[in-house]
Amino acid sequence: MKKMYVLLQCLFIASLIGCGTPEGGGDATSDNGATDDGTTDGGTTDGGTTDDGTTDDGATDGGATDGGTTASLPSTITSLIATAKNESVDLTWSAVEGADSYTLYYAVESMAGLSSLSEVVALSGGRIVGSLSELSVELLDLTNGTEYFFTMTAVNSVGESGRSAEVRAIPLADNGSPQNLVAEAGNQSVELNWSKVDEADSYNVYYSTESFSLLNDVANYASLENGELITDTLTTTSIVSGLTNDTPYFFVVTAVSAGVEGLMSNEVTATPTALAAGVTAFSLADTGIDFGIEFPDYVNDSNATGQHNVGCDGDFIAQQDCSIGLDSTNNDNTDGFAGFRYTKLDALGSPLEPTEAFWNCVKDDVTGLVWEVKQGGSGFKGDEGLHDVDDIFSWYNSDMAENGRDSGGEDSQPLACFGYTTAEENLCNTESFVARVNKSKLCGIETWRMPTPDELLSLVNFGNGSPSIDTAYFSNTTTGTKFWTDGPDPENTESHKAWVVLFDVQNAATLTGGNLILSESKVAGRAVRLVSGGE
Repeated sequence: MKKMYVLLQCLFIASLIGCGTPEGGGDATSDNGATDDGTTDGGTTDGGTTDDGTTDDGATDGGATDGGTTASLPSTITSLIATAKNESVDLTWSAVEGADSYTLYYAVESMAGLSSLSEVVALSGGRIVGSLSELSVELLDLTNGTEYFFTMTAVNSVGESGRSAEVRAIPLADNGSPQNLVAEAGNQSVELNWSKVDEADSYNVYYSTESFSLLNDVANYASLENGELITDTLTTTSIVSGLTNDTPYFFVVTAVSAGVEGLMSNEVTATPTALAAGVTAFSLADTGIDFGIEFPDYVNDSNATGQHNVGCDGDFIAQQDCSIGLDSTNNDNTDGFAGFRYTKLDALGSPLEPTEAFWNCVKDDVTGLVWEVKQGGSGFKGDEGLHDVDDIFSWYNSDMAENGRDSGGEDSQPLACFGYTTAEENLCNTESFVARVNKSKLCGIETWRMPTPDELLSLVNFGNGSPSIDTAYFSNTTTGTKFWTDGPDPENTESHKAWVVLFDVQNAATLTGGNLILSESKVAGRAVRLVSGGE
């Protein structure tokens, strides 16, 4: 009798227990629950039958029976993917067998420390979105630049599965993808330029010899022929070297913010070539080379190699550059390196001492030209004033008598310079920039213009490998930077090109096949250093 009392007490307690707990908790029981002594009249129950007269009581670990069919909790979602967009995030996942619907949990802080997902509403920005019947959902009205955390569960009549792995995404303008990607081919190299993505910490550069349109996900880049990835690019310019000449390459760029990678940029293609167009020699004021070369005695030593002679006093020195011109007669470096002779000017055009820490312009005392000096150097375009060294511009000249039959890129470099708007006077092209600098009366001058190729080449310091310019006067010049000149290239069959000058003697062989002056697409983003005088 005591045994029967205990059993009835257990049955009463069991009738008060639900058939499951949220987020994959608890066992489910059948309507039968249990038998009195393990046997039944006739050996049958609603939960099932057995050969020996005992019942299958319908209780399973994580499921319930109904007429012999076992139901259980759905499996955990293992394929949740979050894709950032402008003020929104797209979430997708694969179907889970046995799931009737799905529940999404998200917040602007991690949910990893929650004991129950129902607590998400207490977190900052915490939300629960239930009864999702599709395999994707778009969350709208999110805040750009804010990191969101997401997890999901699958749900059926038995209960709720365990939580998926937590994923993150940061909504960004322009879908978080770099815009206006442009590629310029060089010798065994390609230079890439693109517009800045707000909130981006770095960029990833992908390239291959097959189009990225073959991929559903850029993470599979290695499946493409010669697929490669360059990570942690901190500026909006990248020079990809070590490429095979005469082979077409494809490129895309992504932005990374707080460890989360955005969408792919537009795809561009370029073919490296060893043949650089239009090599022309120009007359120079001087070169900046103040050393000679000791010529080896090949007759007595077949393995002899030439060595620098810093004193400019070796064999055949009289025939070498260090013995000729201003580099030999005016090389005390007090007014510029070797034979260069410069004067610093303030914002009103007044001369300054060579030791002055800040100046706005430089006068070339050999040629009489006055040059714009760049400022800043944060690595971000448009954030440090009109003369930001990081700013780039497309080549543009609306005068058909001067532009070589192609006016160039009027607005191909948006957001690439200080003060950019879509208004004509604020565009990031050379013509608009000249107008803005003249309006500002930099150094008291209103006759600023684009330099000719030979004028710009006169600043190249061949004695300084990289950057190849007198950095005591033209500071903040970045290695590998190319500067636009005023010269279109009408002789080129592609009249959309204009001349640039590279201030990088040390790396010229890799970047341009050894050339410091070459023609490039007018829509590309390049640096500008304005000049006045000499006309």
